[in-house]
Amino acid sequence: MAKIKKGQVDSFIDSLADCGTTISLTNSYGILCNMASANSETTYTTTGTTLGSWQKTLINAASEPTITGATKVFGSDFAIGVNMYLIAVHNGARIEYYFEQIVI
Repeated sequence: MAKIKKGQVDSFIDSLADCGTTISLTNSYGILCNMASANSETTYTTTGTTLGSWQKTLINAASEPTITGATKVFGSDFAIGVNMYLIAVHNGARIEYYFEQIVI
């Protein structure tokens, strides 16, 4: 396995302008999605099963989003109409997700 040099990790993290309703769990270094404009979807599906993969999506929804086939774990309480992050992770046994409040 090649060693990662300082500052090199950024090139491994993917970024998507809009993920729509799909959470991609294909990159163990992570995927950032909708960082410029919050996603308002309320039902997501997943693609990929790469061990340790994750996706962080900026959301702002009218009701609490769910991810089909995933397990919700402890995080921030969902807030209607507020920018939050939806984090999904594949831990090798199951897909878990939670909400993270953005504090400015």
